[in-house]
Amino acid sequence: MQITSYGLSDIGRVRARNEDACLLDEKHSVFAVADGLGGLPYGARASRTAVSILKEKLTANWNPLHLKPLLQSMNREILTLGRRVNPDTGIGTTMTAAAISGERLDIAHVGDSAVYRFTPDRVEQLTIDHTLEQEIRSRPDFNPRIPIPRRHSHVLTRCLGQIEDIEIDAYTYTVASGDRILLCTDGVTLAIKPDEIHAWILEAGSPETIVRNLIRTANERGGHDNATAIAVFIDRGTITAASTSGTPAPG
Repeated sequence: MQITSYGLSDIGRVRARNEDACLLDEKHSVFAVADGLGGLPYGARASRTAVSILKEKLTANWNPLHLKPLLQSMNREILTLGRRVNPDTGIGTTMTAAAISGERLDIAHVGDSAVYRFTPDRVEQLTIDHTLEQEIRSRPDFNPRIPIPRRHSHVLTRCLGQIEDIEIDAYTYTVASGDRILLCTDGVTLAIKPDEIHAWILEAGSPETIVRNLIRTANERGGHDNATAIAVFIDRGTITAASTSGTPAPG
């Protein structure tokens, strides 16, 4: 498989600082996005700590099956850090990491950042948002005719750094030549719907084209949040990758 990737993180037009972070590691084919909790202090430190821990673990003995236990260990480290720097409420961040090995895609995920797969005829969100809105939608008695308050889409039910025994979602998928994978924080998805992204990503000639288009559009629509996106195009051949950021992205 040839994997061509590109990532960009942008502060947006409203926030005072960028609390997102991202990682592209072409050697190990590992990609991750993290969104520090803006409602708590040190959001940027939380997200960058999560990404740094992941980067440090990508050694010669790396295995994609390590992703879930790594996020569990990461949670404990961020929890300890939060108790030290902000004893009253701690710190927190989302973390969504993906590893590609041959035709296998492994994902470990907590929070409301997301992974999508785009094919010519289909859009799939490969992760489930850990938000109050999604929790309401998943209840057996959910009534789609009753509107869910918009604020519920911003309320996380899970993140790294707040409790010791966090549940990490783990997924395994098969990928094929022609698949387009997108990892992004909610600064992208709250501004741009997946169907809209679908049309653009199929027309884009490179990961850089689609990522820059997404960040630009999110800002044009208000830039209300930090926005981070990593696009991964899968074809046949070898691996190449590139990354950039409004502030330097680890990796």
